[in-house]
Amino acid sequence: MNEPARRTFLRMLGAGAGLAGLGIAGCATPEILPKSGRRVVVVGGGFGGAIAAKYLRLFDPALEVVLVERNRKYVASPFSNRVITGLRDLEGLTLGYDALAERYGVRLVFDEVTAIDPGAATVVTRSGRIRYERLILAPGIDFRSESISGYDPQSTPELMPHAWQAGPQTLLLKRQLQAMPDGGRVLIAIPAAPFRCPPGPYER
Repeated sequence: MNEPARRTFLRMLGAGAGLAGLGIAGCATPEILPKSGRRVVVVGGGFGGAIAAKYLRLFDPALEVVLVERNRKYVASPFSNRVITGLRDLEGLTLGYDALAERYGVRLVFDEVTAIDPGAATVVTRSGRIRYERLILAPGIDFRSESISGYDPQSTPELMPHAWQAGPQTLLLKRQLQAMPDGGRVLIAIPAAPFRCPPGPYER
């Protein structure tokens, strides 16, 4: 990518970033990772966040890129059907973040974001504050379990293991399907749009 294109990309990146507030940062929160130069903070280490962090460093090696992710491992959903059918194990879909740090110089913070103060250009985690010039929010999806009457994934985790987010539920669903008698019936309910990966229910 040439220099004008790189500058255009970085301007577009910041055009709407940092405008969404999840809360107001407390002034007493200690600062972690003191900032000395230009910095982009990426919240979320899924496909979107990890790729954004990688390519920002490739586009501009002088740019400090901080990736904030609460989990040290990421379990990829693509090919999780192969885990359910026994053609692949879950470890093969489990990815770490070491390469982002070692190959691309991305700074990793394994912590949970509790608030964002766009006025102060600050991300607040459980451990402290991280300042930024630009912010990318890529936290991934969440589930509206409360919209289903009688369903509580905490108290009834085995009732409807959708495995929409790969991990322990993938293995639970695999065990339940293996335990079904021949000729058993599986019901798949498609969530209201928009939802993650539209082909997903049909692929499952």
